[in-house]
Amino acid sequence: LKIVKKWGSVIVIVLVIGGVVGVLYLALSQIGRELIGFVAYLPEMFQSVGKGMEDIKNNLSGVIAMLPESIRSASATLENSVSSSIGGWLAELSEPTVSVVGDVAKSIPGILIGTIVALVSAYFFVAQREEVLNWVKKVTPKSVYERLSMVVSNFKVAVGGYSLAQFKIMGVVFVILFIGLTLLKVKYTFVLSLIISFLDFLPFLGTGTAFVPWIIYEILTADYKMAIGLLILYPITQIVHRTIEPKLLGDSVGLPALLTLVLIYVGYKVGSVIGMIFAVPIGI
Repeated sequence: LKIVKKWGSVIVIVLVIGGVVGVLYLALSQIGRELIGFVAYLPEMFQSVGKGMEDIKNNLSGVIAMLPESIRSASATLENSVSSSIGGWLAELSEPTVSVVGDVAKSIPGILIGTIVALVSAYFFVAQREEVLNWVKKVTPKSVYERLSMVVSNFKVAVGGYSLAQFKIMGVVFVILFIGLTLLKVKYTFVLSLIISFLDFLPFLGTGTAFVPWIIYEILTADYKMAIGLLILYPITQIVHRTIEPKLLGDSVGLPALLTLVLIYVGYKVGSVIGMIFAVPIGI
């Protein structure tokens, strides 16, 4: 547009920050509304879970009565421990959060200073990018600069592409969960879908962290309709995740889907879940 670079830098930064703030406002306002309702619903949910656990205990009382004394006492101890933990957690949840508010207030000056420094440095990085790069190139030996450029470029492709692919997969899983949980008429679908899809983003947890105990609970409380719905939804998310993962990772980091799949599998065999996380970046 042939704008003076300094003014162009200001315009770019303002537009980018405005766009980011706008998107975050829309997303966070929706999440905030659901989170407020979800937190308010937590005591009722825990009461419902407690009632469900009591029903499970009554339904299994005949089976428990036939178990050895040691197992029965261990079961009772576990039940008391879970009940006290839930009660304590609810008590902490209801306590005034004065200390938290105080900590936030203390951190405000630091946040303001950090924001100002970020904005000013963003301006200079955009406005003087070529000058900084030329200076680095001038004071760095040619061989070192070329290797450094290659490392930075590969790092962007490996780590940036890998992270982008994982966020795409998380987005697809979120949409599937949102549709499925909405059809099952689950409360606070948006927040739950976001939480479970984030668990799916973490390979060492996955959606099974939420789905498996949820399905078991619904079966034991005789809510078979919900249990069947979750039993259908859970494998769908896993199948879709495993199907699109090699393709998306391959496209994002520039690797063929088959090679990406091989790297993921070799990483799993060599280093279990941690190996899966680092296999593709190391492979690049």
